Amino acid sequence: MVVAILGEAGVSIDDVGFKDLDELIGQADIAIHLEMTKNGLQMAITTEDGTERETMTWEQFFEDN
Repeated sequence: MVVAILGEAGVSIDDVGFKDLDELIGQADIAIHLEMTKNGLQMAITTEDGTERETMTWEQFFEDN
């Protein structure tokens, strides 16, 4: 799911490095905000280029592609 979210934000997983930190250092490069209800979910992905939002029903979320 994280790879799909990053793709929607225009970020390739190959461009992302991961390191465990005890706490945040400065501002996050990518912020992911999820809100889930009984009807579906809304995602807001914020990068330096702005915020992309997507809303979908659970049926849409779990569709086989």
